[in-house]
Amino acid sequence: MPRPKLELAPRAADRWLNAIATISLILLLATAVVGYAEVPETIPIHFNVRGRPDDYGSRLYFWIVPAMGVLLFLFFRWLLTRPHRFNYPVRITADNAEYQYRIATRLLRTLLAVILLALTYLHYTIIETSQGEAEGLGGWFTPLLLVTVVGATGYYFYLAQRHRAETPPTER
Repeated sequence: MPRPKLELAPRAADRWLNAIATISLILLLATAVVGYAEVPETIPIHFNVRGRPDDYGSRLYFWIVPAMGVLLFLFFRWLLTRPHRFNYPVRITADNAEYQYRIATRLLRTLLAVILLALTYLHYTIIETSQGEAEGLGGWFTPLLLVTVVGATGYYFYLAQRHRAETPPTER
């Protein structure tokens, strides 16, 4: 049986997450345009788990992070229009489809916002580190990013399992 194709109007949280992702992408692109003239010929291109640069390369690598941001933004936005095609940890029925689609798309919006915030910070730190203004990302960056991504994903799985068969209470 094919899954229902539903048009889900974004709710307030969805609109906020979309705004955070869009603003992050704009800031990422702005730092790229403004910062390129300021970076030296060699820039940090890799940071270790403690957030310290441990590999350097040509300033041409400077454009990889903004390009990744744009591609991820476009890909996630495309995915958000196709929740009926996602893999779900529960069976999708006519009764639970709207809720399951809504929490899955909320997870994607959350992950996109977090990833774009992280890429924007990473790119800004590349500029600052290459100019000697910073020593790296900071030891907090990797653990915080992991906890945020794993936490959001875990919360999604919790909600999906909790309301797998019935229509859950309405969202406030």
